[in-house]
Amino acid sequence: MKHLILSHRVPTFPRPFWIRLIVAASAALLVWVGNGTPAETGYAPTSAATVWDLAEPDDLITPSQGNDTTAFREEDAGFSAHYQVAEHSQGNGQDDLRPRLNVMAITDALLADPDESNANRKKAGRHVDSGGNFGIVELPMAVTRNLGSAVPPRLVTVYYDDRGWVVAYLPADEPAAGIWRYDPQDQDRQVNDLEQNLLVLTINEVLSAARQNVPEIANADHGAVGYYHWEYPECNAFVLFSHESGGGTSEPVRFVVPPTIEHIMASATVLLTSLSTPGQTGVTADLMVDDSAVVSVEQPARLTVSGFELARTEDASRLYEVTVAVDAGATAAGAVMLVYTKPGS
Repeated sequence: MKHLILSHRVPTFPRPFWIRLIVAASAALLVWVGNGTPAETGYAPTSAATVWDLAEPDDLITPSQGNDTTAFREEDAGFSAHYQVAEHSQGNGQDDLRPRLNVMAITDALLADPDESNANRKKAGRHVDSGGNFGIVELPMAVTRNLGSAVPPRLVTVYYDDRGWVVAYLPADEPAAGIWRYDPQDQDRQVNDLEQNLLVLTINEVLSAARQNVPEIANADHGAVGYYHWEYPECNAFVLFSHESGGGTSEPVRFVVPPTIEHIMASATVLLTSLSTPGQTGVTADLMVDDSAVVSVEQPARLTVSGFELARTEDASRLYEVTVAVDAGATAAGAVMLVYTKPGS
């Protein structure tokens, strides 16, 4: 279940708004709040984001069929997204139901080079494991559309089986912020940070391959998938928000985490999106929480992702500030992801 929040980067003028994590009886919401004073300008947040629930997919971990003894490898998985293809039939009766996914055909397609028009995957996948009713493939997914080979692809593992399950996941121990994808063509990236995240795009690589045998299989949009962190089953919610800098230090995004929220797993990523001079080296970018760089990148590298410890206090009004800082003449973008446990759950 998803819950609407309002979020936006803070403008250059002083403004009594911040993003605040509020605990409700059954959910956590991120909302903009003020101190009750009149607004100093006509500024208002224009974009929305979402706090998403984490829940283990029902009926995924079951014994494999026939002689295949290997199915989903939960011990290898970290942060994940899951989707199950609906049943489809060749006729009108139950006897006409066919396997939801042709796993052998999908495996062949994923291990081949993708079509040249595919902006999300530029290389062939790597075989991990397969059987008569399941497949596991590692896919190199493009983190950004505009930097080409300057940013190496992120490897995402995907499991699929003939019951229609498709589960895309980062490897265990990899920071959850690694699902973030930067697309400069998005007109409102505050909204779309998760709409085209790498896990959703990976699931749709599988579904695209599946349409070779079952044309009626449609792509899964972000709202149709579920999420789960296999390493931290006690965590049942997450939020991701991003920021950009056109040079120097950006204006801050601010948020509060009440002390009643526990088990927060924080991670961040930062990407150098342009250089002042092509081929320039030594340019640095940082994603800052308060006055500390929690993740940094230096050219010739263009992307870094890392977990970090979010400093906690008993002060319910503790205000965190997130900024992106980059050398003059260059631009950068980054994201912070919080995976946490809602109180009372």
